[in-house]
Amino acid sequence: MGDIREPNLRDVNLYRLIYGIQLTPQQIISTFDDKLYEEFISCWLIDCVSKSYNELDRKYEEIGHLGGAGDKGRDVVAIVNMDDGTWDNYQCKHYKGSLAPVDIYCEIGKVIYYTYKKEYTIPRSYYFVAPKNIGTKLNDMLNNPDELRKNLVENWDSYCKDNITKKEKIKLEGEIEEYINNFDFSIFKGKGTAAILSEFEKSRFYPAFFGGGFSKPRPLDRIPERAIQPNEDIYIKRLIEAYSDALGFKINGINELEKYTKEYTHFKDQRICFYKAESLKDYANESLPSEEIYDEFKSIIHDAIIDTINDDYDNGYVCIKETLKEVQRIDLSCNILGQVTRPADRKGVCHQLANEEKVRWVKQDGE
Repeated sequence: MGDIREPNLRDVNLYRLIYGIQLTPQQIISTFDDKLYEEFISCWLIDCVSKSYNELDRKYEEIGHLGGAGDKGRDVVAIVNMDDGTWDNYQCKHYKGSLAPVDIYCEIGKVIYYTYKKEYTIPRSYYFVAPKNIGTKLNDMLNNPDELRKNLVENWDSYCKDNITKKEKIKLEGEIEEYINNFDFSIFKGKGTAAILSEFEKSRFYPAFFGGGFSKPRPLDRIPERAIQPNEDIYIKRLIEAYSDALGFKINGINELEKYTKEYTHFKDQRICFYKAESLKDYANESLPSEEIYDEFKSIIHDAIIDTINDDYDNGYVCIKETLKEVQRIDLSCNILGQVTRPADRKGVCHQLANEEKVRWVKQDGE
């Protein structure tokens, strides 16, 4: 017996020591079960095909998930036009190997049978998608509709006759045979995982499947226009309330506030902060899989500042300043947005909360 040698792991870096061996997205997809793979395809269609394709006829008005028992050969249905009923189907075939002709004969048979029975209309396109891609033989057949028809007919008894429905045997004869002979087999196509992933990399859903955080840098922040916008009305009213409380008399609008340099300068700074927070919100909703992530972010800030707001102050202006100091101390590491948040964003979130009537700087009677 030879000597037992320790493995050579001298080149292992810190990242691997912390996180272990990382799988590629292609390898991760191979671990998905059928349901998760169909969700992945749905997210790709929602965020990439519907929004990113330039051809108008590739954009979808609605995407639905029908996969499961009784789907009649339909997994992920993408509606092209709700008015005329045009639709595409994405049939998910989550097999261990690349997709072969024998894997899809029954699915095509279902489309033939159920459209013949008029249980649903013929799709504009019927895509097969598979984690291990479309095999060479099947790919060649999908590129040759007449060859695909011929092979389906030859294999009908083996793969379709007893498997389309449990209620009856579907024999290839009479009207069904005539229907197949006139059916447009060019609607059947294949889409490989590599092509899907290349489009999916910049999707807001990408980190929900493969991790990695934000896939694109934060863009430049929005700059407030001189004119107050309708979505600013409430938080601005709360600011003017606070300035009035500090000055000891009511300020009637922005034009009057301009006479008071300190308060007006503070006001302009807060508008900038509000727009920075709005920019962060836009970035989050475009980059992350759910708008609830930003809602949770705001909730964390609200819970952290509410005790400060509820303290006793000489006036509402002091309450604002103390709250804006406190918001800088909050640990936001429990939310992914903490990675990209700047000090002004935190202040802006306070004004978003005021805009939603969740905080108020001047106590009301009875408070």
